[in-house]
Amino acid sequence: MHKILSGRRKWLMLLLVPFLFLGLAACQDSSSPPPSSGNQQEHAQQQADTNALENNQPLPHFNYSQERQNMIDIETAQADDVETTTFWMNMGDSDPIGSCPSIGFGIPDTASLSNPLQTEWNSGGSNGSYGVASAVTGQMDPTGIYAPTGSMGTYIICLASSGQPYIDRIESTVDTYGGPAVWDYGKHMGKLVGAPTAAANVSSNNAQHGKDLHKAQAVAGK
Repeated sequence: MHKILSGRRKWLMLLLVPFLFLGLAACQDSSSPPPSSGNQQEHAQQQADTNALENNQPLPHFNYSQERQNMIDIETAQADDVETTTFWMNMGDSDPIGSCPSIGFGIPDTASLSNPLQTEWNSGGSNGSYGVASAVTGQMDPTGIYAPTGSMGTYIICLASSGQPYIDRIESTVDTYGGPAVWDYGKHMGKLVGAPTAAANVSSNNAQHGKDLHKAQAVAGK
């Protein structure tokens, strides 16, 4: 009987030895080498710099943002049927080759009514019990279109001679004014000839700045 138990112990020991080696190997593989003292010192210095800058120069807080209001005004004008004037020209030309009364500020030819991206679901898990999304779905603008990620145009909040702010959209080959406009071929530039239609909201000081600047330009032009 003693021999039988002794034999069983030997077999158990032989069976346990490989598992012990596997456990030791796993422990060795899972342990990552400690970072070098140089890396630790660099990280500590960067953390100290970040804390000092955040404490001494914290991010500013604004209860009101003129830039955000400009974006609201621009999207409102895009959604409304504002009457504009558009000039277009060849690249490098100082004068336009055509113009027209227009509605809105032009639409990039890469804009889309439908979502250009599609979410693709791949089943996962041992039995395919859950899905994994492999694509990102684009977010529709409040105006109802999917705007392109890249564009050549820039929106500007201009000030009319009356001080009324209006929206202007400029590209290298297209310029759209937020109101009735004509092209001055002597000065190679467009100008409003009536009240702005794509109005924007600015402070009274900004409006007065527009009036003063137009007066100064008129005096300089004489």
